[in-house]
Amino acid sequence: MTLTRRLNLWYGLVLVAAVSLAGVVVELTTTRLASARRTALIEEIQAEVTRAYEAGGVDAAGDVEFPGVQLRLRDDAGRPLTGIDRPTTPGVTVRTRIVKGVWLDTVLPDAALAQGRRDARVAVGGGGLLVLLLGLGGGLWATRRALDPIRAVARAARSALDTGDPAARVPSPGTGDELDDMVGVLNELLQTDQERIEQMRASLDHIGHDLRTPMTRIRAAAELALSRDDPDERAGALEVAIEEATATEQLLTRLLDLTRAEAGMLPLDLRELEPDALLRRVAALYEHVAEERDIQLVVDAHPVPTIVADRTRLEQALANLVDNAIKFSPNGARVRLSTTSDDDHVHLVVEDEGPGIPETDRERVFERLVRGDPSRSSPGAGLGLAMVRAIAQAHGGSVRLEDGVSGGARATLVLPRRPSP
Repeated sequence: MTLTRRLNLWYGLVLVAAVSLAGVVVELTTTRLASARRTALIEEIQAEVTRAYEAGGVDAAGDVEFPGVQLRLRDDAGRPLTGIDRPTTPGVTVRTRIVKGVWLDTVLPDAALAQGRRDARVAVGGGGLLVLLLGLGGGLWATRRALDPIRAVARAARSALDTGDPAARVPSPGTGDELDDMVGVLNELLQTDQERIEQMRASLDHIGHDLRTPMTRIRAAAELALSRDDPDERAGALEVAIEEATATEQLLTRLLDLTRAEAGMLPLDLRELEPDALLRRVAALYEHVAEERDIQLVVDAHPVPTIVADRTRLEQALANLVDNAIKFSPNGARVRLSTTSDDDHVHLVVEDEGPGIPETDRERVFERLVRGDPSRSSPGAGLGLAMVRAIAQAHGGSVRLEDGVSGGARATLVLPRRPSP
C-alpha cells in the first residue's frame, strides 16, 4: 500500500470516528434538550390552565388548547371532570396538580416525540455525512498536495540513480520545512558518495601505480630464477622476489589496518605509557637512517603526565611522522621530537626543516593513498598520514599540521591522557 493510500485511510478512519463521536454527542444533547423543552412546555401548560381555572373554573380550564397536546382534568380519584375528558392517543402522560382536588393530565403524543427525534437524527446524519464527504475530499487534496514535493524528490533521485551521474543532485523545494532538510541531507549524502567515488578512483590509480613496480620485480626475479642454473644466482633472484612480495604484503596489511581504524574497529592494547620514553624509542629506530643523510635527530622531551594508549600503534604513528620528516628534510637539517601537555591532553610533536606543506593541502594529505605532488617521486603508498590520523582518532585524539619554527612542517599528535570508553 502506498503512502498516499495509508495517509488517506488513516485520515478517513479518524474522520469517521470524529463524526461518529460528534453524532453521539449531538444525540445525547438533542435528547436532553428535548426533555428540557418538554418540561418547559408542561410548566407553561400548567400555568395557563391554572390561570384559566382560577378565572373561570373547570369550564374555562377545559377551553385551554395547545397544538398537538391533549389536556384532561381529573379529580383526586382519577375521574374526568365534566366537559374536560377528550379522546386519547398513544403518548407520554404527565400528571400535575392544579389546585386541591383538581389534577391536569398532559398527554404528549408518541408520534410528535418520535418525529422530533427523527428530525434531529436526520439533521445530525445529513450534516455528518456532508462533513465526512467534505473532509475526505479535503484530505485527499491536502495529502496529494503535501506529497507532491516528495514525489518530485523521488523522481529526481531515481533519475540520478538511473543515469549513474555522481554529480547529480536533487533540487531543493525551497519550502524551508522538514522536506527541505531531508533534501539537504540527501544532497550531502550524494556529495559524500561522489567524493568517495573520486577518492576511490584516485586510490585505485595510486595503488595500481605502487603495486605495478613490486609485481614487475617479483615476476622478473621469478623468471630470472627459472632461467639460471647456478644455485647461488637462483637463490639471489628468489630472495629479491621474497623481499618484493613482503613489501607488497606490508602495503596490503597497512591498507587493511587503515580500513579497520577508519571503521572504528582497530583493536587497541591500552596500557599506561611514558610519552618521553616513547619518543626516544622511535628516535632510536630512525637514528641510523638520519645519520646516513647527516640529519640531526633531537629528542626534546619535557616531563609530561603518563597516558593510557597502545604502544605499538603510537610507535607506528610516530614512526610515520618521523619517516616523513627525515624523507623531506634536506641533508644536514634537524628533526626535533618534543612533548607538551595541558590539563587533559598530551602533545607529541615532530618538527622538520623541509619544504613544509601548503595550507591548502594540510587536510587532503590525511586522506588515504593521497600524496602531494612533491612526494610522488618518493617511495611509499600515501598511507602514512592517513594511518596517523586513524590511530589518533582510535585513541580519541587528533593530529594537526602547522608551519614549523624553521619553515618546515610541524606535526602534532594530540592524545587524551585517559581515553574515553
